[in-house]
Amino acid sequence: HRDGNKDETEESDVFDDWGVIPRALHDIFARLEEEKNNPNNQSFKFEVNLQCVELYGEEIRDLFTTSSSKPTTVKIRDSGESEPEVIGARTVTVSSHKEAMHYIMRG
Repeated sequence: HRDGNKDETEESDVFDDWGVIPRALHDIFARLEEEKNNPNNQSFKFEVNLQCVELYGEEIRDLFTTSSSKPTTVKIRDSGESEPEVIGARTVTVSSHKEAMHYIMRG
């Protein structure tokens, strides 16, 4: 990661202290950028949507709620697709690791 790029150097200095989610997001965006920059894959486009929920007792809470009060309770259901659907949780579209971490740190 140390290639003279200030942002990259600062990021790698703290990489050892990152938890699972920041590392996973970093790896996801690094892989997406590789694909996007691949000359054999010029039509590659991506969109990353992010939700942040917590399980608290019997409740599932939306941590991206815009309300200043307690987080909104959401529901999870089987949508019949490959993944479950989270009903009532705010979704944000992010285009970089830095932007994703901004939302997670706020949530």
